[in-house]
Amino acid sequence: MPPEGMFYEDLIEEYIFNRLNISQRTQFEEALENNTDLQFEFRWQLEIIRCLQFYRKQQLKHRLDSVAC
Repeated sequence: MPPEGMFYEDLIEEYIFNRLNISQRTQFEEALENNTDLQFEFRWQLEIIRCLQFYRKQQLKHRLDSVAC
């Protein structure tokens, strides 16, 4: 269960971007092992982040390729 006032989505984001302290990180990893709903949401959010990172990388690459030398 996420801390008061926090949703799983927020907690997952904090975990992915390494913003949790050691205790919170350990609790999250234990919850992730035992909660299939959390596992699904974690995988889903991680995939979204990876897709956005890829898209941004492609966008930057396209902009750099279009610069006239």
